[in-house]
Amino acid sequence: MDDMVWEHLHLPNTPLIKCTLSDKYVQYLWQCIEDAMGDPIDAKSHLAGNISSSIYLEDKDDYFFKNVLQEQCERYIRDFNIITARNSFEQFEVLRLKMLNFWANSQRQTEFNPTHNHGGVLSFVIWMKIPTNWKDQHELPIVKTSNTPMASDFQFMYTDILGSINGFSVPMSSDMEGQSVLKIYQIQIVMVEYFLMMQVVM
Repeated sequence: MDDMVWEHLHLPNTPLIKCTLSDKYVQYLWQCIEDAMGDPIDAKSHLAGNISSSIYLEDKDDYFFKNVLQEQCERYIRDFNIITARNSFEQFEVLRLKMLNFWANSQRQTEFNPTHNHGGVLSFVIWMKIPTNWKDQHELPIVKTSNTPMASDFQFMYTDILGSINGFSVPMSSDMEGQSVLKIYQIQIVMVEYFLMMQVVM
């Protein structure tokens, strides 16, 4: 037994990719929010959020999509051999991506987004303003003794290769402001005070 060596063989699963946006793109997104708030177009009836506000944004001349998203989305699909259809028996080839919808969510204390998914090919989230810190939130009396502390966390749900539903939590604090994560099936930009969401389709 002493000469036996065990090693981990990690089975493949679709990854998340993460980056920190440069200041000029963060400022551009804040400008999009400010512009939209001047003449807001309500998006709540099309979204799952049990939150204060969801408004559509305009990505003028596809600036953000072309300069930040497009290359990374195309590389993600290519590098990880993404089948861009929800029915795995269908085979679609991505010839061209575009942003279909772009919106911002404002989420305040006690408000939440229930578990949901999106249409489109990829999903993307940017946290813009986080007024809480996960360390403080996980010390709350209702959370502290839980075996799954998640107050104020952001969670991705996914099915692993054995068919089990799992969650991947991202603890929230101001350190996450300007951070983005890209995953299969659509595009979101999220904030706690504001949630920017996007949809990228074929």
